[in-house]
Amino acid sequence: MLTEEWRKAPESESAGCVWVRLHRGRVEVARTRVSGGGPDEEGPVSQFTPHEWRIFLNGVRTSSRFDLPG
Repeated sequence: MLTEEWRKAPESESAGCVWVRLHRGRVEVARTRVSGGGPDEEGPVSQFTPHEWRIFLNGVRTSSRFDLPG
């Protein structure tokens, strides 16, 4: 369940992860700050409708097209 607070997957390392939150009815995704410790709100923040986000998550869960090579 998404909330207004930024959160990341517990399995994510401190660097190289993404942060997600629900903000004003949109799902926002941001990368980790270069210095670490939280989302980089100064950098690009992608926005999705909740419907788009559900479609994306379903694709990640059911398709190998998002798998890393090797």
